[in-house]
Amino acid sequence: MTSKLLHLAKDACVGCFGCFSSCPFDAVEMRLDDYGFYYPYFDSSKCKNCGKCENYCPVLNYEYSNWVEPEVFAARSNDFELLMKGSSGGIFGEIALSVLQAGGVVYGAGWDDNFQLRHVSVDCPDKLEKLFGSKYVQSYTGKVYSEIITLAKKGRFVLFCGTPCQVAALKIAINKMKDVRQNIILCDLICQGVGSSAVFRKYLDHHKKKFCGDITSISFRSKKHGWMDFSMEICFSNHEKYICSRKFDPYLVGYSNALYLRPSCYDCPFSKIPRQGDITLGDFWRSPKEVYNHWGTSLVVINNQWGKKVFDRVCKERKIEVKAYLLDAALQSNKRLSCGKLSIPDNRADFFSDLKCQTFDRIIEGYLKRNISVDYLKHKVNQYVLWGLSSSRLRRFFLK
Repeated sequence: MTSKLLHLAKDACVGCFGCFSSCPFDAVEMRLDDYGFYYPYFDSSKCKNCGKCENYCPVLNYEYSNWVEPEVFAARSNDFELLMKGSSGGIFGEIALSVLQAGGVVYGAGWDDNFQLRHVSVDCPDKLEKLFGSKYVQSYTGKVYSEIITLAKKGRFVLFCGTPCQVAALKIAINKMKDVRQNIILCDLICQGVGSSAVFRKYLDHHKKKFCGDITSISFRSKKHGWMDFSMEICFSNHEKYICSRKFDPYLVGYSNALYLRPSCYDCPFSKIPRQGDITLGDFWRSPKEVYNHWGTSLVVINNQWGKKVFDRVCKERKIEVKAYLLDAALQSNKRLSCGKLSIPDNRADFFSDLKCQTFDRIIEGYLKRNISVDYLKHKVNQYVLWGLSSSRLRRFFLK
């Protein structure tokens, strides 16, 4: 291990697995720390000081080669099933299906049997659903970067979708190889940051105990009440179901308030323009009326000529509604597209300290209830305005 990586501040490490994937001597191990984030641990007895771990680290080897003025589109799948399964406009599903139909392979984040998030490969449409939907927790990528390069060398078409830091790590590995770039599509997500797996595990255990059943499925972005008011939805083995609006679900409230993000996510070096992927996908939150849809509209950012070629082909092959916009519209829609800075909550350190010794109920009471209560009040007032309740009925309404 070289001195640069040894002295890289822990808060600067993005947990991309670039060093782990590149080491030919298995001298790097990725472990979860007490806060629920992956960090590399180096075995000096196995290390040969080859320097690969340093050379494959995207934090130490910044690369911003994409367009400074990317092309921007609002897009939505006309396949209603794909639209409903996706977090926004179903465009990831459309790109992925296009790759699979061409005989390619798709890599994305999916749950394993224990609901640990891992990057996995899919080579047929029937298995693609496991990669759909946002997951607000850090994924274990393992050795997938090496797998992708091996497939590309054999002539397979590969789509990789991940966070900007993960795409940055894979891009470094690709750039060190010859004749593989034309077989790989890089798709980065507009990312708020990765949530703590320790918090998420405690959250899941809380619900398993409350509903007296094992978890069978999880959706962070259920569209039961539409795209804008998405819900957390958890299904259990006893056929019970938990559905809660993003405004009131404790995990989503804490995540949206940046309470338990990875330290590097508060100053992300990759959430900026030029972006890392050939194509960037996210939500077109403030989409104009002509493209707004109750079930979701995607923001698609084309960052280079390869991304443009891929997206043009997908638009011709698939059932997609597309409308071009200026970059300013995208920046107003989703600030994380170009700004990686977030304020660190003052109570973040206290939160993680209490997380170790308190139940999730106590955590909610101490740290999340106020934010939930404020959102609940706003929600009730909005309903009052919409329904035109009298003052006496309003008092009864709030006392429910």
